[in-house]
Amino acid sequence: MRIFKQKKEILISLIYILITIGSVVTISAQPVFIADDFSFSEGIGTSIHKEGIVQYVLLVIKCCRECYMKWQGTYTCNFLVYLINPLYNGGILLLRVELITFNLLLFASIYYVIRELTTKKECAIVMMAIFLLGYMNYKSYAEAFFWSNAVVAYNFSLAISLLTMGFAIKNVYKGYVSNKRMIIACILAFLAVGGTLAISGFLMYSLLVILLVELFVTHRVNRRNLIILIVASIGVIINVCAPGNFVRSSVITNQIHIGAALYRTIKIWFLEIDSMINSSLIGICAIIFFFLGYIHYGKKENNNLGIELLLLPLGLFCIFPIALGYDSSIDYYLPSRCLFIIDFALTISILAVFYGLGRIVNKYVSNVEYNTVRLIMIVAILVGVVTNGIKISDIQQYLVLQNVINGSYQNYSKQCEELCDYLEYTNEKDVIITDYPESIDGYIEFGLSNDPEYWVNKTVAKHYGLNSLYISE
Repeated sequence: MRIFKQKKEILISLIYILITIGSVVTISAQPVFIADDFSFSEGIGTSIHKEGIVQYVLLVIKCCRECYMKWQGTYTCNFLVYLINPLYNGGILLLRVELITFNLLLFASIYYVIRELTTKKECAIVMMAIFLLGYMNYKSYAEAFFWSNAVVAYNFSLAISLLTMGFAIKNVYKGYVSNKRMIIACILAFLAVGGTLAISGFLMYSLLVILLVELFVTHRVNRRNLIILIVASIGVIINVCAPGNFVRSSVITNQIHIGAALYRTIKIWFLEIDSMINSSLIGICAIIFFFLGYIHYGKKENNNLGIELLLLPLGLFCIFPIALGYDSSIDYYLPSRCLFIIDFALTISILAVFYGLGRIVNKYVSNVEYNTVRLIMIVAILVGVVTNGIKISDIQQYLVLQNVINGSYQNYSKQCEELCDYLEYTNEKDVIITDYPESIDGYIEFGLSNDPEYWVNKTVAKHYGLNSLYISE
């Protein structure tokens, strides 16, 4: 692919990737404890230092079983949240290490999957940059990147899902036969589907697509990948059938309506795709992928759109578990942690389809000079920018970098840490907070309110041994 031989494109792509990762790591190094961090920590209520390793792990298992029976079936998430438990096991320092580690793992896993799909690392670098340019600039996804519990349930689960997919892709496209790799992939798949069910849907459908692609191309089923899919299916069943899921559902909504959930799933899918293409950089990235598809393939290649179209429904399998677990208000509001995986899947679908369309066009209109193709691509991008009315102030990473440079995240983290110190050492039992940290748009927040009966207020008060806690109006 000639575009990947251009040092300028590779260098720009690499710089952008490093800026993206650097900004996420910088914010992760200034973390904040919020909401469920306190409620989950109170579930175990002690530290590994006080209990000892063996006793602490036994206590973690006990808490996981109780959570599985009474709240949710996410067995991997539950175990890691209780095990790590930064509030009791290291405080801000451990939270900082947790966020940085899991975020770096996610970016590494994204690169790994793209690298397995391409022939050269230069290709992977450019494609990863384009993917991140579209995905990271649509929403902030702050909960999934910077909230301890969501980082485990969404971020970590997605990372090991991608690693599992990378192993499965390696089985198909690289022709490697390795039982060891299959065993590792099975373990990763089982752990991955122990996170949120939206991630489970993402991984299950992705593994199915990998199987179908090989079936279409080679007319055989890869037994190792089939085993990985079966192991993942077992994990999904364990997750879905948890009694706690039904208990939690009864709290959020009175009853489960599969038909209504399907309707909301399709509606959200259409609305989100339309919004992503028309009001963000994803539309621009789709144009670039179209031309990448055109340049990459010649007439002798298999220029049908079947493989890419298989990825089009990917987002539906992420949305459905979310729509099923919430009431009708899901039509109008989705937490950023949910959009994190939904938009990730939809970005893959959009870029893949446009890439396939480029291959189709190449089938009928080929032998166009590279410089001509690049000029047409640049014009198309400029038209897209003007048509969509994209402004630099609307780009998420621009806003994030502004906050990083002016120290907003650092200051907010410091203020929240000072608040926690005050609550820990105050002699008062009924605390009224008069100087509450001002939240940052598009970022996580501590979560207290002016209602002492609000669940976050009560949980935080319990953690610090207070009778009541609220913000002064």
